[in-house]
Amino acid sequence: MVIPKEDKTRYELHTHLSRLGIEGSVIEPGMLDIDYDYPYLDLDRPVSGTTSLGSIRLHGYSADIVNIIREKIYEVGHLGFGGDYGPHEFVGSGWRLRFFITHYESEVQPPSELTEFYLTTKVKIEKRFLTTKIVDFTWEAQNMVHTTRIEDEILKRVNSDSALRSILLNELGNERSITVRSYKPKKTPEQAGKGTEASYAIIVLHGELRKRKDMFISRNCFDLYNKIAKHILQAKSAL
Repeated sequence: MVIPKEDKTRYELHTHLSRLGIEGSVIEPGMLDIDYDYPYLDLDRPVSGTTSLGSIRLHGYSADIVNIIREKIYEVGHLGFGGDYGPHEFVGSGWRLRFFITHYESEVQPPSELTEFYLTTKVKIEKRFLTTKIVDFTWEAQNMVHTTRIEDEILKRVNSDSALRSILLNELGNERSITVRSYKPKKTPEQAGKGTEASYAIIVLHGELRKRKDMFISRNCFDLYNKIAKHILQAKSAL
């Protein structure tokens, strides 16, 4: 995974998290197997695609890696005058933070194999003049008719946490939808190539794509993801 250009996003996010009291260390793009979910693209050119901009390893949290993803859509032929690369062009970019549970720290034993699970939030929106407000939400499994044991246990825990629910109602306006699911990197370190390390990632949590300025999340938003990660690990331990 060759990175022909320096991108400072991970350093800026690292500085932002440090100011919130969330300590971690920067990992260069291409160093972890999770980077290879999205092969590198130079998105400063007139192209569409998704790429990893590197990660930060967080110290002492249930969600212990945050990975930065950039997605870009480039289309030619839209009506309207002017664009980043010429007339009649449309360019849109979004950024996403992916939080991983990996149990990287050596003193923590990795959990046994997780049963696959996939849960998302479904929000109820109240439209107001020029604004919208999240008034309620529910957690849903992909298959609500036949949920797995781990999904049932996670749902029980996240639904009974009143503090988590309060944070979710505040933060879902920005996140719009939150997904938590079991995870396996698309490539092993051996497949990815020399110098790539195993992340040991087993669970991923993420929201929807954001504008770049909104990627620098609040402490409440981080605590939201970390609380959910903690519930998932507790649910697995209870089975």
